[in-house]
Amino acid sequence: MQGDLADKEFTAIVGSGAVSATVTGDGKLVRLKINQDELDLKDTEMMEDMICLATNNALQQATDEKTKIMTDITGGLPLPPSLNLLL
Repeated sequence: MQGDLADKEFTAIVGSGAVSATVTGDGKLVRLKINQDELDLKDTEMMEDMICLATNNALQQATDEKTKIMTDITGGLPLPPSLNLLL
């Protein structure tokens, strides 16, 4: 189960396609794309913000998928923190 989730990829795109970030289910950033046509590369603060936003959105997608899987497995019953199967 952990391996299956780790193999999944989650991508978030921000700024009308200016930046996209892809993470794995275990939270590793595997791809970052910057569309130079959609972003002013001289505006480093905006670029940094978009990179952070895209990465955080992709990580949230991965977290949401983990939660969905755990809910499906447990039928919605909470597990004690020490029994988290998807760490």
